Amino acid sequence: MNTIIFVLALTLLFCCSLFIEGAKQKKAVIDFNVLEIENFYKELAQISYNINYTEQNISTLNVNLVLNEDVKSINGAFNLRILHAGKYRNFTGIEFDCEVLGMIYNHYILNIVFAGLRSSSNLPLRCPFIKNKLYYLNGFKIVTNLIPSYFPGVSFQTYATISYNQRLIMGITTRGKLRRI
Repeated sequence: MNTIIFVLALTLLFCCSLFIEGAKQKKAVIDFNVLEIENFYKELAQISYNINYTEQNISTLNVNLVLNEDVKSINGAFNLRILHAGKYRNFTGIEFDCEVLGMIYNHYILNIVFAGLRSSSNLPLRCPFIKNKLYYLNGFKIVTNLIPSYFPGVSFQTYATISYNQRLIMGITTRGKLRRI
């Protein structure tokens, strides 16, 4: 009987130590290695973009956008795909327009993305987008404290399209990896 209690106590101690180790998991970092923006409507938008790296070798995204006319309504789609078994598989997707830009925050995964957008950009939550105003994304990174500690390291890609007056104006692609440091 004492042997059974001893074995159970060791098992419980081992499980607790695994749980504590899991709680001490390394910090999550999102590394972007690709940022591509296709400007399909150059008469409307001037766009420049790049990826920078911090001193800790963490990537950040930078985008500048200036419109040549007021844009009172847009629509688009955002898709997140996760690499699984050698193929990118759809994880989540959402369609949006000017009316729902502010409501995107209600979706958990997109909330993680848009929390980073809000802290690093001057993009409005609602239309219109004003002619000749510089809209920027400066040092964008994913807010990783919103990512659950049990979420594994994964490779991902995103693709977003934005249309104006039923004309595709841009496509935005990112690729990267969630890793632990």
